[in-house]
Amino acid sequence: MLRCNLYAGYLEYENWAVPLTKAKHPPLISYDTYLTIQERLEGKNVVPARKNLSRDIPLRSFLVCEHCGRRITSCWSQCHTGRKYPYYLCQYRNCPERGKSTPKQKVENEFEQLLGKVVPDQTPLNVAEQMFRDAWEVRIRSTQSQEIEKMVELNLNRAVRIEADANAGAYEARV
Repeated sequence: MLRCNLYAGYLEYENWAVPLTKAKHPPLISYDTYLTIQERLEGKNVVPARKNLSRDIPLRSFLVCEHCGRRITSCWSQCHTGRKYPYYLCQYRNCPERGKSTPKQKVENEFEQLLGKVVPDQTPLNVAEQMFRDAWEVRIRSTQSQEIEKMVELNLNRAVRIEADANAGAYEARV
């Protein structure tokens, strides 16, 4: 039922080589809705962006629990004075570390130390640097050629004006 394009107001029959054609009957659903359904049936689900992502806790859902392998979430705890403290924790039911929270600052400091130890391979960096240099040179050449074209046009206009003035002066002298 969900694979039939008749509900979207279209006909198609490959056995008779009839291409996708707008039908004469009114559609029950829009064609966009039909295409969305087809994508979902084919397994091409588009996951909407999470609304609860926070800049305060940037590593949330990127970290994995070392005991159970599930994603770690985050939370805020509030002390009796009302001050809030961010934490990372695993909430998986069968995890031995379930509910154990780690302060955000500790996790992020360890992450920064880990990033500091990572050294990228120089070959891709050199290639990227050369690509940027080439693109920059092309842009500079383009800018220079545009400036030269403007100068040529300006000088050509001046020459035309001077010639017109000279011709006007010669014409007035004859008259």
